[in-house]
Parts: sequence; structure tokens; C-alpha cells
Amino acid sequence: MRVVISALVVLIFLQLIACAVPYNTTMGQYNVSFDMGSSDYSITENPWKSTESLSGTEKREVGTITVQDHRNREAIISVTRYEEAKKKTSLKNYFETATTRTIDGVLGEIASDEIGKGMTIYFSLYYPVFDPEMLEIGIVSYIPWNEGTLQLLKTIHVEKINDTL
Repeated sequence: MRVVISALVVLIFLQLIACAVPYNTTMGQYNVSFDMGSSDYSITENPWKSTESLSGTEKREVGTITVQDHRNREAIISVTRYEEAKKKTSLKNYFETATTRTIDGVLGEIASDEIGKGMTIYFSLYYPVFDPEMLEIGIVSYIPWNEGTLQLLKTIHVEKINDTL
């Protein structure tokens, strides 16, 4: 009986490990972490790179992380650091559904849009407290709300690697 109970405890423990796999990476001078609540995702990183606007007046560094579930639905996390202070973008200027929500400990914005056949796409933006004029975190997801998007918004965390830089 003791062996059976021990085996059940081990199986439950292994299932818990398989269900929640936190992800951590470095984008430029920032650590990015999140937990999709499942291990059934593939993750692709596009490395940190410098770019600029079409006019050349706005220079920035951008890195992205693409999370894809087993049904090929994606969430894309974009970490953008501007060379000069930038006015914050508001989703409320673009979407009637936009509302505020706490993301990574700060007040951010989220909006949704129906894109056909019962599919919803989610947009979110927030500006980390340690660099709100220079750093913008954007997330675009068409993973259903309760199948990963909500979990991503609840667990995403961005921090500066070395505050003295």
C-alpha cells in the first residue's frame, strides 16, 4: 500500500512539473520571464537588434519572443527600447474594447478584437516602472483568453539586468 501511495505522489508531482514551465530569457539589457501554465508550447526568440522608423527620426532596439501552442496559435511579446523618450501609446485611441489592467505590477492596457470564425486577438501594452519613457512591452496574442493569454498577462515580468548601466 505504501508503494502505491508513493507512486501516486510521484505521478502527481510529475504532472505538476509538466503543467507549469516558466520561461526566462535575456533581451538586450533586460530579463524577460513568463509562465504559460503548460509545457505544450514552442518558443522562438528574435534577437535584440537596432532599427529605426521610415523617416529615420525614431531609433530603437527591439527583441521579440514568439510563443506557439500545439494548434499553431501564437502570442508575440515585443520588448522595445527607444533611443529618446517617447510619448506613451494608448490602445484606447485604436480600440473600443481597450481597458486598463495591471500587467507586471504596473497599470497597462489591453484590448481585444474579433477577427472572424470565433477567433479573438488580444493586444496589450505596458511601460515598466523602471524606464517608462524609454521601454515599451507589447503583446499580441490569438491564443484564447483562458488557454494561455490570461496566464501570460498574469506572469510576464521584465526587469533591467543591471540598474547601474
